[in-house]
Amino acid sequence: MSSSAIVHLTGLAAIFFGALIGGRLASRFHVPRVTGYLLTGLVIGPSLAHLIGWPPLLTSEVLTELSILGDLALGLILLNIGSLFSIDHLRKWKHRIAFFSLSEMGLTFLLVGVAAFGVNELVLHKTVADLSLLQTSLLFSLFLGIIGVATAPAATLMVIREYEAEGPITGIVLTLVGFNNLVSVLGFTVLVHFLLTPAESHWLLLWHMGGPIIVGIVFGLIISFWGERLELASEQKILLLGSVAAVTTVCRMMEVDPLLASLILGIVAANSTPSWHRMAASLRQVDYLLYVAFFVLAGANLHIETLGHIGLLGVVYVFARTLGKWLGARIGAAMGGFGKRERSYVGLTLLAQAGVAIGLAASLSRQWPEGGQLLQTVVLGSVVVFELVGPLAVRFGLV
Repeated sequence: MSSSAIVHLTGLAAIFFGALIGGRLASRFHVPRVTGYLLTGLVIGPSLAHLIGWPPLLTSEVLTELSILGDLALGLILLNIGSLFSIDHLRKWKHRIAFFSLSEMGLTFLLVGVAAFGVNELVLHKTVADLSLLQTSLLFSLFLGIIGVATAPAATLMVIREYEAEGPITGIVLTLVGFNNLVSVLGFTVLVHFLLTPAESHWLLLWHMGGPIIVGIVFGLIISFWGERLELASEQKILLLGSVAAVTTVCRMMEVDPLLASLILGIVAANSTPSWHRMAASLRQVDYLLYVAFFVLAGANLHIETLGHIGLLGVVYVFARTLGKWLGARIGAAMGGFGKRERSYVGLTLLAQAGVAIGLAASLSRQWPEGGQLLQTVVLGSVVVFELVGPLAVRFGLV
């Protein structure tokens, strides 16, 4: 066996044994197991190892090779959240859920944007390339605002699964998470086109927005047609896993967002096949292992060293986003005529932030190196905070 294979197998063993220990310790201290998985990844990953000076069990090279597990797990999570956008599900809330979502997203975008603009304009005075202070502050505010809308679907879904939370609040939370990521990805695409690459054809913008939707619809219809002809639960699992893997692969080849496509895949599949609930139940029998690996890898990929570099802009981002989620959900629940529990606790369940925000920040850094790298540092540092605090907030909000 080659040394590379041994390193990879050692990494997998560290992931699952470490998750077992971390999950048990988290349960003993009455915190979500997700937090234990994240901390396990942080302990065996390269970030903390480099700070302390010990050899990491999961090196950066191994993390890159195993990222396919994270891609597949996150695609399955978006598939599950997309399935909540069923017509019957949304008909129950009608316009009320729209008020709820618009208030929560709008206030988060506004507060984060105003805070980032004010800090740069009045304190940091950071300018980028040939942009004026006003222009730089405006770009900072818009991009941080739209990234701040995104909510980590994985942490939210895993805490809900762990505590077997069911009922109207759980459905509302997951639906809001789906709306958050849908709007954040599409809004970010629009901002990049008009602010950073205005010379590009508008057809390219339509492709970046519509490409994932088309891919999701096509594979959603394939699941609907093929799934009705599969009676065995094992075959349904294979179909769903293969569909998510295929969607991710096609989107990578077409250079469009695979997470948005997975969300659309879930929406189409849930609304086009009457046996969706049976298919989703069969998938829940095997997907937990992937989710565990995803969170350990997410913890290993946390850049804890960025906490010392986020500065005032990062601190303001964390506080403004927290206030926007909590206050926006409270106002939205009142506007939608929801009860006291929804007004008080749903906002807390939307604090977690990870994969989608990291992906958007990385994309911004590539397309706007002058300013995007600074904003990427802010987002990566804040993700460390939100990813560790977020599951606890979800647990508190639900329990």
